Amino acid sequence: MAQNAITKAEIQQLWKQKLGFFLISIVLLALLFFNTIESMVNIWLRSETFTHGFLILPISLYLVWLNKKPLSFLAPASQFWALPLIAIVSFGWLMASMVGVQVVEQWAFVTLLILFVLLIFGWAVVKQLLFPLLYLYFMVPFGEQFIQPMMNMTAWFVIKAIELTGIPIYSEGTFFTLPSGSWSVVEGCSGVRYLIASIALGTLYAYMTYTSYIKRSVFILASIIFPIVANWLRAFMIVMLGHFSDMKLATGVDHIIYGWVFFGIVLFIMFWVGSYWRDDEAVIKEPKNHSVKKEKASGVFVYLVSAYLIIAATVFMDYQIRLRSTQDLTNVSEIKLANNSGWNKMQERSIQWTPQYINPTLHYQAEYQAKDKQKNVVGLYIAFYAIQKQDSELINSQNIMIRQKHPVWAQKRENATTITLENNKQTVLETYLSSNTEDLLIWHWNVIDDQVVINSYKAKLMEAIKQLSGDTSGEYAIVIYTQFEKINIDAARQRLQQFIDNMLPDIRQAVTQKQK
Repeated sequence: MAQNAITKAEIQQLWKQKLGFFLISIVLLALLFFNTIESMVNIWLRSETFTHGFLILPISLYLVWLNKKPLSFLAPASQFWALPLIAIVSFGWLMASMVGVQVVEQWAFVTLLILFVLLIFGWAVVKQLLFPLLYLYFMVPFGEQFIQPMMNMTAWFVIKAIELTGIPIYSEGTFFTLPSGSWSVVEGCSGVRYLIASIALGTLYAYMTYTSYIKRSVFILASIIFPIVANWLRAFMIVMLGHFSDMKLATGVDHIIYGWVFFGIVLFIMFWVGSYWRDDEAVIKEPKNHSVKKEKASGVFVYLVSAYLIIAATVFMDYQIRLRSTQDLTNVSEIKLANNSGWNKMQERSIQWTPQYINPTLHYQAEYQAKDKQKNVVGLYIAFYAIQKQDSELINSQNIMIRQKHPVWAQKRENATTITLENNKQTVLETYLSSNTEDLLIWHWNVIDDQVVINSYKAKLMEAIKQLSGDTSGEYAIVIYTQFEKINIDAARQRLQQFIDNMLPDIRQAVTQKQK
């Protein structure tokens, strides 16, 4: 279709028409993806780290309102090529939904919102509103995977800084002890909360203050670096306050207050310094004439119907896969393991510890004693998941060895290690736990489609492929553990290796029977 001149009145009429289509589309999207929206809101409600999610949509709408003048000069024109993008993102949502990766579901939903703006209003409008639209991604609760690395970095900085002061310090992982008392870097000390808040505020400030893309990029980079370094200094300051006050300051609620006050001061300084390079607002000029492809309302309607058929098919497929998985669930009562020729099952457990796995279909825990060496005791825990669904899945951030601030156990470290499983070298996770009376060495890994997996992203991809192929076999985690002496940890490793050499065939058989 040829492009023709269009009057300002016709542009206004186009905007009214397309806004009507868009509002209807938003309502339908909200209905189809209600569970995804609900999952975001629930996280905003329960986690202080992501409470800012409630503010993102109002802020984005306000930013759109600020662009009303340049938008009034644009003639919205539907973009057909948004449809294949909608199909791709919908499929991505389906893959994430099948394996319960909520953050990807939420990203996909926000992306669909943006693509509907593109479909209905066109690229010129999306280009003008690019920042307000991209800012919507801050609604997605994302960043928890950075907690452990940032805990490790914070602990490293604090320990090194204390060493420079000459104060005696003993450290083990994220735990360290000074003459005045013991400290540990936990989730709240990681700085992730400050980092997410800083990026969200810093990005908004950069957009509102600068017109230069270079200045915006530099300020956003600063809003990432400054809170990380500031959190290191905050943690060091709190430890020093506690040390020099004989553990009377910075060990209770004031610990949190000092953190937020310090963070507020850092943000104020960052914004104050950034204001010296403020740009003047760009002058908006109305074009002398407007041109747009003449399109009928029926054409937009056809595009929207096509988009919703794609999305409806995706949601229906997700429902069918979930229904099939539930119908294929085999009713089983327990996992049973017979005595092994080299190991006897103990009647009572001597190690009072259980890993935290959320809502497995079946679980098994017992301790075994080597027949040739009576002191060699190894614990075994199996978590079996017949189907994968939200809050009952093998790969879940809440499936951990111990929760933060456990009353008895402290996790000293966790790293990948290579062991032998049925004559094959495999990488598993090795974790050290410590209490006041004993230390535990733990090996743990997941088994999906008879493959050993410790990478969560790879595991989720394997689960999605299984679901699409119609494979509804269960998945499980294996955890083995034993007590050890720090001066002779290799003996504990040998004990675990001996146990798994003898017992793994029996474990596989016992768990495989549950999948028939």
